[in-house]
Amino acid sequence: MKNREELPQVNGKYRITELLQETLNSSLYLAETPDAVQVCVKILKKDQIRGAEDIIRFKKEAEILAALQHENIIKIMESGQYLDTCFIVREYIEGITLREYTEKPGLETAEKIVLLKTIAGAVDYIHSRNILLGDLTDENIIIDIRGGIKLIDFGLSNFRDHILEKQINNISGTLAFMAPEQIGIIKKNIDSRADLYSLGIIAFRLLTGRLPFDGSLSEVVHKHAAMNPPPLALLPDDADHTLETIIHKLLQKDPDNRYQKARELITDLEKYADGARFSAYGKNSEK
Repeated sequence: MKNREELPQVNGKYRITELLQETLNSSLYLAETPDAVQVCVKILKKDQIRGAEDIIRFKKEAEILAALQHENIIKIMESGQYLDTCFIVREYIEGITLREYTEKPGLETAEKIVLLKTIAGAVDYIHSRNILLGDLTDENIIIDIRGGIKLIDFGLSNFRDHILEKQINNISGTLAFMAPEQIGIIKKNIDSRADLYSLGIIAFRLLTGRLPFDGSLSEVVHKHAAMNPPPLALLPDDADHTLETIIHKLLQKDPDNRYQKARELITDLEKYADGARFSAYGKNSEK
C-alpha cells in the first residue's frame, strides 16, 4: 500500500484512494479532499476527448449539472481538465443501488410507490431544466444509509454518445431500460418521454422483481419493438389493476401515448396511494 503522500492527485487536491468502477467511457474513483472528506472523481477516458470542442462541451454540461439543486440528485462539486482528459467531482454517497435495495424481502407496495414518486420528482426537476437523463436505470439510483434517494451518473455518462458499445457489452443494463426510439426501432425524436419509458422499466422490476423484456441482444430489441409488457398479474397481492395501467402507460411504444410529463405520473401515483381506482390511459393511449 502506498503512503498517502504517494497516491495520485487530481487537480492538486483530490487524492485518489480506490478505483470504484471502470466503464468504456470513464473511470470512477474514491478520493479524499485535503480535509479528508470522501468524494467521487470521474475521469473520462482519453479517447472521449478529441479536441477543443469536446472540452468546451464537457465544461458546459458539467456546469449545467453543477447548477442542479435537489435533495434527490447527486451534487457536482467541481469539474475541469486533468492531463489529456477531463474530470468531474461529485459527492460520495454511502449506500446501495435501488436494484439491491428492492431485492430485500418485505418491502410493501406502498413503500415502493413512495420510492417511485420520489424518483419521478427528481426526474421532473431535471426535465424542467431541459436536461435529458438518457441512461436512467435502477443501478443509477442510490439509497443511502439513512434511506434517502439520489440519482447519479447521468448527463456526462453518455458523453460522445457511446450508447451502442454500452448496449453490446451490458445487455442486462442500459439496453434493457432504453425506450424504442433510443434503440432506433421506431422513428421518433428522443426527448424526456424516453426517460419516462426507462422509469417504467424501473417500476416494473421494482414491483415484480423482474424485467419486462429480457434475453439476448436481438430478443431484447425485438421485445421492446413488438411485445407488450407482461400483465402485472405478477404484482403482489396488495396491488391492483389501477397500478398496472399506470406502469403500462409508461411502457407504451409510441412516446405520444405515454405520460408526457413526470408530473402527470406523480399525480396518478398520488391518486392511487389515496385509494382511487381509475385507468391511467388517456383517449389516445394504447390498451
